[in-house]
Order: sequence, then C-alpha cells, then structure tokens
Amino acid sequence: MGIVAKKEIRLFYRFAKIALTYRKMWSGVFLLSIFIAVLSVITPYLSKLAVDKGIAPKNLKTFIIIIGSGGALFLITEALEMAKEFWERCLRIRVSFDLNKKIFSHIEHLPFSWFSQKSTGEHLYKIDCDAAVVAEFIHSSLSQSLLIFPKLIFILIMIFYLSYSMALFSLGIILFLYLPYYFFSKRIGKSYEACITQSEGIFKNLAEVFSHIQLTKVFGRESFALR
Repeated sequence: MGIVAKKEIRLFYRFAKIALTYRKMWSGVFLLSIFIAVLSVITPYLSKLAVDKGIAPKNLKTFIIIIGSGGALFLITEALEMAKEFWERCLRIRVSFDLNKKIFSHIEHLPFSWFSQKSTGEHLYKIDCDAAVVAEFIHSSLSQSLLIFPKLIFILIMIFYLSYSMALFSLGIILFLYLPYYFFSKRIGKSYEACITQSEGIFKNLAEVFSHIQLTKVFGRESFALR
C-alpha cells in the first residue's frame, strides 16, 4: 500500500470520527430522505394508474380516488421535505460551529514557527471556507451519496415492472452519463486544488490589505491593492 493510500485512509478515518459525532441528527436526515425518495417514485406510478384505470375506461370515481391519493401524497412529501430541510440546517449550523471551534483551537496551539510560514489570510480561509465545505459534505452530500444507490435500485425495479425495454435503455443512459466523470475526475481534482490555492492567496492579500489599510490610504495605493 502506497504512502498516498495510507494518508487517504487516515484522513478518511479522522473524517468518519467527525461525521459519527452527529450520527443521530444525520440518521434523521437520512431516514427522511429515504421516505421522500420512495414517495417521489410512487407519484409517477399514480399518474399511470390515473390514465389506465380512470381516464381510459372513463371511470370518474376511480380517477377521483387516485387523484386524491396523489394530492395527499404530495402534501405528505412536502411536509417531510420541510422537516428534512429544517434538520439539515440545524446539522449544518452545528457542524460548522464545532469545526470552526476545533480549527481555531488547533491553530492557537501550533508553534510560533508555523505562523511565520503561514499568513493570517490562509488561516481565515481554513476557518471560513474549508470548514464550510466539510460541513456541507457531512450534512448534505454524505446522505445523498448513500441514498442514491437504494433510490436507483428502487427506480430500476419500478421501470422493469412497467417496461423491460425502457429499463435497459435507462441502464445504458446511466453508464453513458458516468463516462465524462470517469475521464475528467482527476483533471477536475487538480483544478479544484489549484482553485483552493488561489483562494488562499486571495484571503492572504485581503488580510494584508485590511491590516495595513492606513498605509494604503496614506500612500494612495488603492489601485495597486485592487489589482
């Protein structure tokens, strides 16, 4: 196992420890997401039943029952969606606050030599932006990533039940849509790392400008600072 792989495993283990700290809140968001996903898949099937059992045979009673069921399903889905958004916001605020506190505490206890090598702007970027990205991943992306596979399987089962040829066509489309990510993932990763480096540089310059804003004003260096 290479050094890079070992480093990634250690980082993943540290990240898992942070994520598991909020397992109760995260589990609630995940369960609500599952319920919403199941209900969202049932809605198109009700539309099919409304056409096949209500409109085609001109059965008004059956049509009204199916439409009423669809309306009730829509209201339940919206209520669950509101509850999920509320818990996601609570989780995001909690994670962001805890991460910012941990990062600030860690930076404070670093040796003096560290601060001679890193600028104030880079520290501010880690507290403001990096912590926000991790919080976003924990409260949203992680649950969506784990949810997409059972949701995909459930959708494929439903499509196979309705139309075997359409299910095979859908599988082909899924594989085709994955190819761009497969070919460009490494390039996107390098671009993202370059973007982070540039962003840290921007924060570094901002911190320097605002910490010496009096000198900038006195010597009329506003245009230079802007460039």
